[in-house]
Amino acid sequence: MLDFVRKHATSWIIKVALFFIVVVFIFWGGYAYQARQKSHIVRVGDVYITWKDYTETYDRLLEDYKRQMGDRFTEEALKKLDLKQKALDLLIERIVLLQKARELGISVSVAEVRDAIASMPAFQSNGAFNPQLYRMVLQQNRLTPETFEYEMMQVLTLKKLENFVKRQAVVDGAEIEKYARYLKREKRFLFVTIVPDDFADRVVVNEDALKKYFEDHADRYVDPEKRLIAYAFFPVKNFSGEVDVTEDELKAYYDDHYEEYHQEKMVRARHILFRLPVDATEEEAKQVRARAEAVLQKARSGEDFAELARRYSEGPTASRGGDLGYFRRDEMVSEFSEVAFSLEPGQISDIVRTRYGFHIIKVEEIRPERQKGFEEVKEEIRQKITNEKARDVAYGVSRRFADLAFAKRDVLAAAGEPSFASAVTREVWIEQGGHIQDIKDTEGSILRKAFELPLKGISDVLETEDGFVVIQIKDIKKQRSLTFEEAREQVERDFKKDEADRLARDMAERILEEAKDKGSLRAVADGLGLELKESGGVGLLKPDLSLGVFGKDLEALMSLSEEKPFPEAPFRTISGYVVCQWRETREPTDDEVTKEVSRLQRFIKSSLSEVYWQGWKESQKKKADVEVLQNI
Repeated sequence: MLDFVRKHATSWIIKVALFFIVVVFIFWGGYAYQARQKSHIVRVGDVYITWKDYTETYDRLLEDYKRQMGDRFTEEALKKLDLKQKALDLLIERIVLLQKARELGISVSVAEVRDAIASMPAFQSNGAFNPQLYRMVLQQNRLTPETFEYEMMQVLTLKKLENFVKRQAVVDGAEIEKYARYLKREKRFLFVTIVPDDFADRVVVNEDALKKYFEDHADRYVDPEKRLIAYAFFPVKNFSGEVDVTEDELKAYYDDHYEEYHQEKMVRARHILFRLPVDATEEEAKQVRARAEAVLQKARSGEDFAELARRYSEGPTASRGGDLGYFRRDEMVSEFSEVAFSLEPGQISDIVRTRYGFHIIKVEEIRPERQKGFEEVKEEIRQKITNEKARDVAYGVSRRFADLAFAKRDVLAAAGEPSFASAVTREVWIEQGGHIQDIKDTEGSILRKAFELPLKGISDVLETEDGFVVIQIKDIKKQRSLTFEEAREQVERDFKKDEADRLARDMAERILEEAKDKGSLRAVADGLGLELKESGGVGLLKPDLSLGVFGKDLEALMSLSEEKPFPEAPFRTISGYVVCQWRETREPTDDEVTKEVSRLQRFIKSSLSEVYWQGWKESQKKKADVEVLQNI
């Protein structure tokens, strides 16, 4: 642990952990008034923001955004972020809020500061606060305990202020109940679906129509930019033979990662799931439980549990005979784990209810809790340390290679040097969204970099999942528009698809208009020989998959009623165009409304309190006595 901190105390890991604390946002008292005249840029009440405060806050914000955005952090992005103003606004807001906290008598005790610091993982070793580690981390970040603890006190004061303000947010009970009824209301609909694929054979294709379509959609038909890159890749595995790992290093790693090799008790079990919605009525729950009880009797009478799971389970593991594999206690919902971890191998549980429904559980095997010994994990540790050391060596070699490549202005020429024989070199054409041979680039950062470099440009050392790479842009083929002849096949496919979609939409619109005139979708469907379907109960929280209407369209669908049984237009779904007619409405029961109100109160209270807090902060900043003394 201490070795890790010595190596990484100045890295982003520790800095991010400390970021929101070490932002130097307020210096009242003697500290705030040092070098008063020339250094002051803003006055907030009786507190002054200095250039030192501002530059430190700006630098930390800049570092944080660079880490978050990676290759996307460009000069253009920096302008859009307006970090200079953000840094100043952050400082002003903190001062205003702390002044308000002082007015309200909100403060933090020394004991609260001490407890908060002791609970921070950055200062803990083996789960306990380590004073030596605490001082070391602060020293690496150029902080004294006194400064850090003073700033920590301010952070905790702000948190107390936030909690105090949020408690003032009030939720209107009548409005929540009204909204709960709206959410739980269910409606049934008659509907027909018009599928565009059914109109494909009705599309008439001619050359003039295709050319017109090509001209109208020319931006679709382009040959994307391509780049010829040369690269030298240094796989970590190629350097494993150059490093040694001592017995002392192996033991030190084991001691520092002792908890990592603690194996918790694990259970391997099968289950049969009978799904039940969280908001199911008592009658629905009784019906599902009855089905579960019947299957439980079969299992206890000796029928093969795996076969019963395949036949009756409604969960994703049904095809595997309900096999969940091995799992720890915290990997399952508490109700499930409590029962599973109380059973012996071969035992079958009673009916267990969770938020997913009713379960029958059978435990197959148990792995008891134990600590893996050093000898047992020794080779695993050796491999980890070897990889870490090999990665360091690979980076050093790739760093020297990059320097030579810059000097020679050619990656492949530099790769010809005997000292870089371990490099994998290639020259390949790539395009956006493509793949670079040999390079594991899951997040696409290497590919993005390749399209940011200028012609003949050479990258710095870029880290991949399994090594380091240096790339150079050898040639660029700019994006160009395709001719009609080059794009003809794709144009014809797109034209047919769009035309079939248009014909389907036109048909759906005619059906809807005729249904409105006749007041009956059934009459129209029967006359055209179309299949008329009836949805199940549909609600804003309970869409019907066969209907396929979601999002904003679902809201429009749920607005239909006896007075307005038809929508303004057909709904576009994944499968086609849906024409609907309202059939009936079911109002929720008082029990359903009560449950939904309970759920909404928790959600709305949280959301409302956040909105209230943000609004309150803005109002305090507007009322604050702020004077800009110097432009930033």
